[in-house]
Amino acid sequence: MILDNLSRALKTQNWFAAGVEFIIVILGVVIGFQVNAWAQARELRGREEQYLVELLSDFRAMTDALERMEAQSRYEADLAEAIDVLRSCPPDEAAWAPVRQALARHRIRTQIFVVDGTYEEMVASGALARLEDTALKAQIKYTYSLLNNNVRVSSAANAALAVSASAVIVGVVPFAPDPDSLFQVSVAPGFEFQSLCDHLELNNAMLDLWHATRSRERVHAGVLEVMRETEGMLAARVEPAP
Repeated sequence: MILDNLSRALKTQNWFAAGVEFIIVILGVVIGFQVNAWAQARELRGREEQYLVELLSDFRAMTDALERMEAQSRYEADLAEAIDVLRSCPPDEAAWAPVRQALARHRIRTQIFVVDGTYEEMVASGALARLEDTALKAQIKYTYSLLNNNVRVSSAANAALAVSASAVIVGVVPFAPDPDSLFQVSVAPGFEFQSLCDHLELNNAMLDLWHATRSRERVHAGVLEVMRETEGMLAARVEPAP
């Protein structure tokens, strides 16, 4: 109808009416674009909030897994005790229990469980870049940078050192399958542990394993602290106050 009025005004050279009708058309187009943009922005904000909810779930899964892993690990202390026994070389076979335990688990590796599907989708969709909370945005990016770069590089270096140490241990100590053991293997029965006292290569391998484990556990503890902080910031953003 507006276009009909505009056409009629032009034919009759009613420039005032034509101008009014033209302005109405332009305003209609502008308002239509604004309404559409507002609807799209609202949809994007809703999707971004959903991303943050999903990201909080991811962080809770990672934090819980790392907390359980750290609570069950504590291999550094066990290795330190075993090394002390090696140095003292006690004659009593029962005193070698820490060494037996440490050797049985020498192949066990702990690694941080990284869940980054939601984060990668946020980056790819531009949702992370649009996030107005700059502090939260920076924290999320920092945490995943820590997970994807520092931790993986550190884990690779520590794993290489641990694998090298394990190769020495396997070449010196005989193992046998043990389905009743948590580690599924144990030092073969009848092995003379005192033969390890002056075995320089084995002693060095145990020290290397301790260094790798110590470094890994320190890195994991630092990452866990950052992850808890990020999880807290996400919870404060997406969960209603009690």
